[in-house]
Amino acid sequence: MPTADDEIAIAVHECGHALVSALLDETENPHLVTLEGGEHDISKFYTQFEAKASIRQTRGQIIAAIAVALSGKVAEELYTGQASSGVFDDLMAASDMARKMVELYGMGSFQESLYQKDKQGLVRRPLSPERERLVDEEVDSILREAHDMVSEIYLVNRDLLEKMVDQLLIKKTLTWPDIQKIINRALRRMMRRYS
Repeated sequence: MPTADDEIAIAVHECGHALVSALLDETENPHLVTLEGGEHDISKFYTQFEAKASIRQTRGQIIAAIAVALSGKVAEELYTGQASSGVFDDLMAASDMARKMVELYGMGSFQESLYQKDKQGLVRRPLSPERERLVDEEVDSILREAHDMVSEIYLVNRDLLEKMVDQLLIKKTLTWPDIQKIINRALRRMMRRYS
């Protein structure tokens, strides 16, 4: 049973995912954010995204997806000064996407795939220790790029994150229309300020 502090931290984490995915053009909108998962859900707490069917992804779309994956971790760091063990799955997903960008899709400085096909399917080619180090550096650079993107979003929109967290703690579940209301209110306020 989560404590009150756990519930706040979880709300921060999930609202982090929801806000970043709502504000980035190249990601799916958050369909639902909840602290009350059903008995058949894998996790009690989750953010559910609209499914977009696509047979291809651009570099920008993958970076945005990595940013969404890291956004719960960055939100925790912003609120508490440190991340929790609850970021494990997100960090694994972000790292996997970044590594595929470099090793599989040629979206780093390597202008080739580091994989080749054989009878077993895709097999990673052996690399020298120097090239392995370069791959690791590129993966780290992509993760830092996405992390910085999320940090910038929170720097400008921390009030939206706080409002979303407050609403989630009260309602326990936020739908996309709920999230839109929070975001649109802030956008109207900004338009009045600068008009």
